[in-house]
Amino acid sequence: MSLITSLSRTSEKRDSKVNIFVSVVNKIYFWLIKITGFTMKYFIIEIIYTVPLEEIEKTTLEHRTFLRTLYDKNLILLSGPKVPRVGGIVIARAESVEYAENLFKDDPYKKKGLAEYRFIEFKPLNHQEFVKDWIELEKN
Repeated sequence: MSLITSLSRTSEKRDSKVNIFVSVVNKIYFWLIKITGFTMKYFIIEIIYTVPLEEIEKTTLEHRTFLRTLYDKNLILLSGPKVPRVGGIVIARAESVEYAENLFKDDPYKKKGLAEYRFIEFKPLNHQEFVKDWIELEKN
């Protein structure tokens, strides 16, 4: 077995263990939410560029790194640029609109004054099966 194959298998085992750990943590998290009665709120976050695209592109890598931190906290489901590229859309969840706004104050686009943000709260009633662990539906 080559060194590269060996390292690849070690990495795959580690990645598998990390995925199992994240899955367990998510299940505990949702269980705690269920027993405490706490519910998350869901948002479409519209990012509106206020400067030319050339200025945005200088900060795009920092912006995507910032978004990755929110993905790692399991707060974002989807994100991407609008077409045409005049801004972006993020599907996110947070305790409140104030909490979501506070999270995005650290976005490099916001810090550098390159974009404005619009937070639209919605209540997901239906969803694809593959996102059921991310969405908690209130059962009345």
